[in-house]
Amino acid sequence: MNCVFVLGSGFSSDAGAPLTGTALGKIFHQGRVTRQLSELKSYISDFLYQGRSDWINASSLEEILSRLDIIRHYKPYPHVDYDEVIYFEELLLKEFIRLLSPDQTNYLEKSYQIFAGILKAGDSIITFNYDLVIENLLSVYGNGFHYPELSMCKNRASCAGVFKLHGSINMYYCPFCGQIYRFPESVTSHPLPGASGNKNDTTALLNCLNCSRQGKNIPLRHFIIAPTLFKSYSLPTLRSLWFSALKTLAEAAEVFFIGYSLPPADILSYQLFDFAARLSCLEQRVFLVNGRGKPAKRFKQLYGDSVCDTGMTFAEWTESKKLQ
Repeated sequence: MNCVFVLGSGFSSDAGAPLTGTALGKIFHQGRVTRQLSELKSYISDFLYQGRSDWINASSLEEILSRLDIIRHYKPYPHVDYDEVIYFEELLLKEFIRLLSPDQTNYLEKSYQIFAGILKAGDSIITFNYDLVIENLLSVYGNGFHYPELSMCKNRASCAGVFKLHGSINMYYCPFCGQIYRFPESVTSHPLPGASGNKNDTTALLNCLNCSRQGKNIPLRHFIIAPTLFKSYSLPTLRSLWFSALKTLAEAAEVFFIGYSLPPADILSYQLFDFAARLSCLEQRVFLVNGRGKPAKRFKQLYGDSVCDTGMTFAEWTESKKLQ
């Protein structure tokens, strides 16, 4: 009986990764003061919030990235430097990704070790997280993993398939040919527009092997689908990845949502789960591991009476599994 585990930011929060709702506070209220960070804060304040001082607490990372995405795409304002919009949007993503780097997260918590033991051969993981918590966890405590459509595993029958539908901090793609590259966990820095001339800079090595020619390198871009209302799924490999995830969901006997709230803004993800539920020929059972007080209404709209809301946090749920 194959299971699919759908992971949201709540899954990685115990490891120290920020929730999208707390990311701005962690970026701007953590005592770090750099020139780039000061410029980013001033730009967002002046450009999006007309100098209001409360925007960090009153808004979210998703809201800001959505607004910058739409402005960059439609170019609605005269006398605006849109290259500057792109630069500061990428700088905000760079700061967010820095919070997710492996040296900022701890996958050694007891609940994660128990979770690795729960996974069985044939189970799959669909995650909307960019961090590497699940990969490091499976590498150390599980039977390994592979990225469907992106990489292979020597023993695919025993290792878990990890679908990273919004990308990952160790993945990059070529904007010309669409090739997606997976790098080691140590390569996670976010390349900003305007490649660095420093040969010791890791980002200088992130060039497409297919498209780069002598004397002309084609820089890779981070394979990150930002949590925004405006998304681009134009990469062929990404479309194949979502289709493969759809098939995997439809064939699952049980689906566990862990730390994932099915946000209203994420229409494509909602449709993914809706299509899979309609395509499935099985009597699927759906379990919510989202803690107490989190509304289950949207999940019940998708799955009806098949939904079982455990009311448990991830740590509580893994502890209950340990006792069984």
